[in-house]
Amino acid sequence: MPPAFGYVRAPATCSAALPAAEVQRTLIERFCTQQGLPLTAVFADAKYAASRPWLARPAGQALAAQLSDGCHVVTCGPAVFTRSADLLGIVQAWAQRGITLHLALNAKKGRFLTASGAAGAALITALQAAVVLGKSGRSAAVSAGMRDRRTSGRRWCHYAGYGFRWHRGRLAIDEYERAVIGRLRQWRAAGYSINQLAIHLLHHHVVTKEGREWSAARIRRALLTAWECSPDLNGETQGR
Repeated sequence: MPPAFGYVRAPATCSAALPAAEVQRTLIERFCTQQGLPLTAVFADAKYAASRPWLARPAGQALAAQLSDGCHVVTCGPAVFTRSADLLGIVQAWAQRGITLHLALNAKKGRFLTASGAAGAALITALQAAVVLGKSGRSAAVSAGMRDRRTSGRRWCHYAGYGFRWHRGRLAIDEYERAVIGRLRQWRAAGYSINQLAIHLLHHHVVTKEGREWSAARIRRALLTAWECSPDLNGETQGR
């Protein structure tokens, strides 16, 4: 019979989902006895390890070092969970090695989920869904935060956009860059190519609002801006 290893983690606060480490250990021993699994060792982490991925914790690393193909790992679900993506990676990697994970989903009632066969496939599907939902949730939260900052007029991104700049955390018109783009539009309408415009600005030391050279790609993008630049400049456009 392949060996079985247990894992417990001391909870910050004992609950029905994750009781005291001694209770977890008893639960693991009882399960192994019922299933006829030879329990070789039980690895225990302190409660401060909860924020780290399971196999990156001290006892988790010791457990991983002892695992062999075809063995069993018995633990409580809340003891090993940090992120769905972390647990998903472990379950998938262990499935390829034939390592069977037994998770106590309800420690009080002693109910275990054995991550093999159809149950293992269902667990992987559930974790994959949780990963996708977590990503979409974070993306929605970021988008909502940026939208709120934009609506309130506060800085919501790094780059202000062509013809704009950030001034004390607020969006402001950059008259210099708008004037440059206005003149570029005039020259483009007169038939000059994008490369000719880039060479002209380089020759006259005309720089962007960040102090860099105007590349052909930047000029092309700037000419697509929706707002209207004023082409009224006194003489040739000068660098600042």
